[in-house]
Amino acid sequence: MKRFKGFTLVELLISIALLGVIISITSAVFSVALRSYRLNIQKSFFQKDMNFALDSIANNAKSASLITASKNGYASSQNTVILAIPAKDQSGNFVYTADVLEYDYYIYYLSNGSLHKKIYGNPNGSLSGQNNTDTTIMENVTNFSVTYSPDMANAQGITVILGVGRSVGNHDVSLSQQRSVNLRNKQ
Repeated sequence: MKRFKGFTLVELLISIALLGVIISITSAVFSVALRSYRLNIQKSFFQKDMNFALDSIANNAKSASLITASKNGYASSQNTVILAIPAKDQSGNFVYTADVLEYDYYIYYLSNGSLHKKIYGNPNGSLSGQNNTDTTIMENVTNFSVTYSPDMANAQGITVILGVGRSVGNHDVSLSQQRSVNLRNKQ
């Protein structure tokens, strides 16, 4: 009689066990890689949004002449900054009333985990159509703090710290960034 060559039951069971180990290791590696990918994507989105928000604040601060103590119920504080920027008309000329320079006001503040920008445009300026607009420029904000240099009343510059955070799966993703800028049009 001829003997057929093939796998014995023991060899088959060992092969299945090895295949199971390989599959479980591969799936664990894939799971870790997928989680890392999701976290890195969220960090990338946060970084992009933070750069946009901080660039917006920095650009307005560079154009500002002063930090205003209060405007329409808002007050400059550690969590709110009110930037007074010289108002310009449609032609790009500064707006004056009786030889007094007029201003547009940009207010950055934190409300319910969102960073907002509110604009009070001068009625005679090019931003009059945007008067009293409130725009959410970033969500998932955990920290928005402003430090005035040397102090709020005589601010020559500001330092803004922006922190964001969110849960992704079972992990918390958080980032923080700061930007310092001087008021270039300080009078």
